[in-house]
Amino acid sequence: MQRVARAGLYLGIASVVLGLSKVHAAAHGYDFTASARFGWALAFIVIVCFATYAMSLPDGVTSRRGAWLASTGAAVIAALAMSILQLALGSAVLPRAVVFGTALVVVPLGALASAAGRDAFSREKDRARCR
Repeated sequence: MQRVARAGLYLGIASVVLGLSKVHAAAHGYDFTASARFGWALAFIVIVCFATYAMSLPDGVTSRRGAWLASTGAAVIAALAMSILQLALGSAVLPRAVVFGTALVVVPLGALASAAGRDAFSREKDRARCR
């Protein structure tokens, strides 16, 4: 079940980044998949997933408070990394709405995945104790 929590977190991150990018493209009248922003969105997915992994999400956190703090830290790290990359390139490779919208969604998503992973771990521990 912990694998499912991790996969759900990563799939959720990818869905949020690609979904927000598609909504932005539709609102501003360009084809998202045909633009250079598609590649940058994929790079941002990798950055966010790496940030959540670096903060030990979802399975390395042992408390609710720790999960929320780690999720917030991962969101801040990912947004700062993308902002610094855009500053260094001198170009807005992804819209701010995508970067900061993703950061807002990653916080509860990471906490939820962490809770699912903790529940699965406690069930496995209880099952092993009963045998």
